[in-house]
Amino acid sequence: MDFYCDALMYFHSGVDTSGTESIEIWGDGLQTRSFLYIDECIEGIRGLMTSNFSGPVNIGSEEMISIDNLAYMVMSIAGKHHPINHIDGPLGVRGRTSDNRLISTTLGWAPTQPLEQGIKTTYEWIARQVESSHSRKQTAHGAIGHNRRFAAESVPPQSSKVFTSGNSLS
Repeated sequence: MDFYCDALMYFHSGVDTSGTESIEIWGDGLQTRSFLYIDECIEGIRGLMTSNFSGPVNIGSEEMISIDNLAYMVMSIAGKHHPINHIDGPLGVRGRTSDNRLISTTLGWAPTQPLEQGIKTTYEWIARQVESSHSRKQTAHGAIGHNRRFAAESVPPQSSKVFTSGNSLS
């Protein structure tokens, strides 16, 4: 899951828009994993919590994707392309997916959103958060600049008056 979020943030951040910076992936990139969109995870958990079922159960997606293909998918959604550099590192198991038979038969629940749609939705959300944060910083910077100018104009030069934490003159 960390790779998924890190990759989305990386591709949205605008880092190296020339596309020459490579993405490092441990191993050959052929190891497979499955990812689940958070809204569907919450839906599965809610269903489990409101059921009478007691015991361990998998809540996940059975849609498998290689780590290389996940990187390519995220790049495509971000409209960017970077070379992939495979490096030595821990590989974990070669393939991992969720066996959802128990939750499907017990609760009738199964994820419905394809990985690509979940990544698009998440990428768009990250883009809005980054833009909103950028706008708030610009607004805050302008307000701070305005308040400094107002404070400087309010206190005569060479004044012995000092602002305290209560904003009263002493």
